[in-house]
Amino acid sequence: MATPSTGVDVRLCRVLDELPELLRSDRPPSAALPRIADLARELFDARSAGVTFLDHDGSFGPMIYSGLGAAERATLSRLSVEKGQISQTLRERGLLRIDDLSSHPDAAPGTPAGSILGVALRIGRRRTWGLLYVADRLDGKPFSDEDEALAASLGRALAAALSSNHLLRDALHDRRWMRAANTMMRELFSEDANEPLRLICDRTRELAEADVVAMVLIDGEQAEIRYARGLKSETSLRGRSFDATETWLSRVLHEGQAQVVPSLRDIDDPVLEELGGARLGPAMLLPLHGATDVLGALFLGREVGAPRFTAADLEPASSFADQAAVSLELAAARQVGEKLRLLEERNRIARDLHDNVIQRLYATGMSLQLVLPKVGEEIRPRIEMGIQTLDDTIRQIRNTILTLRAPEEIGHDLGTLVANIAREATPLLGFQPLVALEPPAAEVGGAIANDLSACIREGLSNIVRHARAEAVEIRGWIDGGRLHLVLVDDGIGIRSNRRSGLDNLGKRAQAHGGTMEIGAPDGGGTQLTWHIPLPTRSA
Repeated sequence: MATPSTGVDVRLCRVLDELPELLRSDRPPSAALPRIADLARELFDARSAGVTFLDHDGSFGPMIYSGLGAAERATLSRLSVEKGQISQTLRERGLLRIDDLSSHPDAAPGTPAGSILGVALRIGRRRTWGLLYVADRLDGKPFSDEDEALAASLGRALAAALSSNHLLRDALHDRRWMRAANTMMRELFSEDANEPLRLICDRTRELAEADVVAMVLIDGEQAEIRYARGLKSETSLRGRSFDATETWLSRVLHEGQAQVVPSLRDIDDPVLEELGGARLGPAMLLPLHGATDVLGALFLGREVGAPRFTAADLEPASSFADQAAVSLELAAARQVGEKLRLLEERNRIARDLHDNVIQRLYATGMSLQLVLPKVGEEIRPRIEMGIQTLDDTIRQIRNTILTLRAPEEIGHDLGTLVANIAREATPLLGFQPLVALEPPAAEVGGAIANDLSACIREGLSNIVRHARAEAVEIRGWIDGGRLHLVLVDDGIGIRSNRRSGLDNLGKRAQAHGGTMEIGAPDGGGTQLTWHIPLPTRSA
């Protein structure tokens, strides 16, 4: 620092040397008020001094005094030094000197004589960062013109230091929000982030130094509080639903801009009464902007008497809320992607079971059926038991496939299912079955298609085993709201008294309110016919 050239410079340097340590960014400026009041009293050789700084919410904090007793503080209070006319005059003029307090219009009877020198902490006409007073020089003289010049220089120096301190604190504040947003993004996409609402809300409440946080998600005109924390609001608020129209919430969502209110009591809104009750004062509402729409809002509240939310809180909190909304959408998309990957894997397993395992088991069973007439009576029961075991295994695998596959995978129409079954049976029959399903019979889907295709599969299996057929036809049509499905072969007909398999085919038809008929064509063979009433939507 250059060598001071005037008395004002020399006296001012004593204060300026301490300012960097006093106004550190890691603590609030109000922590420096007692020391600055002491320095001002020493600087002006005054009996007392008082100083107040602008709070982050835009209001002046309490006056901090040095060298004053309780009686003298009461006198200054009655003179409206902290608030009122003297304070207002000082903010308008920037500098104020009163040589005799007892003659001041606001002085109460018996007010002792004395002088006050006050300065607004600002540069030019810009923002006022605080007010500083010194009272009564120790030598009993009134404050001089040099004192006024010193006060003006001190006011500018303190204003510059406070402005830099606020800028630095705001930058660190924004950086804190930004780092928290980046951390939140990483946590949301980690394997442990199974509660994204809790993570976002708790982090926002911590950063905003709020007493209550609530996340409100919107569905049409209805809003639901999906998460709440603070002041025992977890159970009282969470899950609450309400109409999201004609409220502060709806206005914020419509405008898409975050808003703050000094006190919830200033707003007549039943939703806010639900959120805040009587204990909350300052509040902030942050819209959650998704990729294409507003998902909801984050509500933050502080208890009555706490500092108000300010623009310094609003801007970084709004950006944080937007990142939180995108994070929610991305987390939801990741969950959908994981579900799709799981479904794809299940479908792949189901396809492998169907296309490989079942086909090999089916072919093995058919091969055993073909050699069955060529073996002796003592071996036949064991082969038949093996064939039955293979059939049971195939049915169990098919049931497993139904549980593995997604609904759209098992929702094939009857035409597709029957065509696949006929193609599977072709190498075992030695010829290709004739399939003729007339539209719209081929388009029937759902449980009816699944059960009737199972009947066709069982019927073809019986033909391969027993019929010695040379031709097979599968026909289907719809008439009078009923589906008619026919499986006919030209084989040797039914010669066994065992009817359990045919009874099962009949029960499948009965499950849908239908019937099954067993007959023999004129030229020989077997004909199975199913008649199933169709729901109106399927006809």
